[in-house]
Amino acid sequence: ILFKNIEKRLKQQVVTIRCPVECTCFDKEGIIAIKKALKKGLELSTDDFVVKIKLEAAPRYMLTLSTLKPTEGIKKIQEVIDEITKEIQIYGGHLIVKEKPKQMISDDRTKGDKVSLEKATKATMSGHKGNDE
Repeated sequence: ILFKNIEKRLKQQVVTIRCPVECTCFDKEGIIAIKKALKKGLELSTDDFVVKIKLEAAPRYMLTLSTLKPTEGIKKIQEVIDEITKEIQIYGGHLIVKEKPKQMISDDRTKGDKVSLEKATKATMSGHKGNDE
């Protein structure tokens, strides 16, 4: 049992990086230009950096990138944003990053629920302060 617990804790965790963006194009190409730009961003997806783009509510999209390498993942999602921006500007559209990319970790104990790294850090720190008092 001890070895299983140690293996779980030492195993690399999948990090999901999320970044909400707004993509608009009021030119005659319109939604076709947005689709083309988003597909260009999806082309940067690899086995190590899985990129997904989901529509939240028009014109807001959520870029998600799953990886085992968080620092390279931040750079990669920025590349995706730059590629989409470059492509949409060809058609006269705009891409606005609503929030900077955030890292989320998948925790096996919560059965796949996403936990923000910031929240996990704050919880850990507040737990330490509580023990000291």
